[in-house]
Amino acid sequence: MAKICENYVLNVVKDVARWRGYDATCTGPREPYVQSHLKKVYGALSISMLTAAVGAYVHLFTGLMKAGLLTSLASLGLMIWLAATHHSKETEGKRLAIFAGFTFFSGMSLGPLLDHVIDIDPSIITTAFMGTTVVFVSFSLAALYNTDRTFLFMGGMLMSGLSWLLLAGFLNIFFQSSLIWDVYLYGGLIIFCLFVLYDTQLIVEKRRNGDEDYIWHSVDLFLDFINIFRKLMIILSKKDNAPVYKSLTAMTAIHDCGFNFIEHPPYSPDLAPSDIHLAPTFSQIMMSYLQ
Repeated sequence: MAKICENYVLNVVKDVARWRGYDATCTGPREPYVQSHLKKVYGALSISMLTAAVGAYVHLFTGLMKAGLLTSLASLGLMIWLAATHHSKETEGKRLAIFAGFTFFSGMSLGPLLDHVIDIDPSIITTAFMGTTVVFVSFSLAALYNTDRTFLFMGGMLMSGLSWLLLAGFLNIFFQSSLIWDVYLYGGLIIFCLFVLYDTQLIVEKRRNGDEDYIWHSVDLFLDFINIFRKLMIILSKKDNAPVYKSLTAMTAIHDCGFNFIEHPPYSPDLAPSDIHLAPTFSQIMMSYLQ
């Protein structure tokens, strides 16, 4: 199954590369071991999309489980467990299971949002998903075909932006301001699109420095995709029912940013190879509990 997903994603990337005028014989980074690593990353990402879809389906169409505080805590706990488990051949199966659980509950957390969008116009979900896919693939290609590590230097700027989003989301819980909400919504969309550039190049650079943890690298891209998808759905349905939507998702601002604080510890391209995979700080982890 993983092999099929890997080959499918590679074919999609090559087709989009031809469409955008890139050299189809080039697949980005030239090193074979980096290309092999990217196959694993995108294969795991494809599987994560399936498990997230199953999680959303369980919330929408079954009475087995509904999204709420417990599912959010389960998703957070599984993410921390995954980060704390060392990557090796012996733990690969266990970590894939944890990763599947994390993406399942993350997909389920989209349930209330999907419920509301379905009430407005179900076609918004398809439009948002297709738009997210186009944005994600385009930005990923831009990062892979850029060979001078340009986007790695955006890390500090993006983390600062994420901090401001966290503050805006927290303030809007109390003020319910349309202006703050719009800043969070559109600013967040821009930031997470830029995170696709940053994370893609960071994954390549980490592998060049000996980090083979493709499962954790998939978490980077999964969170980017989910956050872009979430914000596009909100934007597309915003004109029809903005007040309800704003109150529905005010608390999720902190949820979104908190998970990305855990996933994106401080990084600089000038760090030594042994310093590239830094553990998240305690304060970063605690931010995600503010939901």
